[in-house]
Amino acid sequence: MVYITSLGKKLSNQEINAFEIEHNLSLPFKYKQFMLENNGAIIEPSVFQISEDKGESVLSALFAIDRNLKRNVLEKYISIYDGRIPEEFLPIGKDPGGNVICVNNDDHIYFWDHEEETSQPNDLNNMYLLAENIYMFVDSLYEDEE
Repeated sequence: MVYITSLGKKLSNQEINAFEIEHNLSLPFKYKQFMLENNGAIIEPSVFQISEDKGESVLSALFAIDRNLKRNVLEKYISIYDGRIPEEFLPIGKDPGGNVICVNNDDHIYFWDHEEETSQPNDLNNMYLLAENIYMFVDSLYEDEE
């Protein structure tokens, strides 16, 4: 069973459209639907597989569109990672180690490993595909076995 606790206030289509215009971006369809339903989230269970070689990580939070929050605000993370992650990716969540969960223009969810960051922001060598969309990512989360 997946438990989702929304972080931000309920969003309308108009609020998301205004956010997109303000930040000159377009949220992918399924991610936008998720934001309308949840607007950021803490999710349990929270463990996910990065890859066989990289192992597991833990989803700390998915960011919200809500300037009244003190933490996990999407706008803040867009600014922090501008010029650091590939242009077609949007930071939408984080793990406890400073790595970022991203969505690309095709709605695919990726893990961005900050320890493998290069001076070339469009280098994809530190990007790991996690799921085809946000819903599949959430469904793939599992409990820590320890």
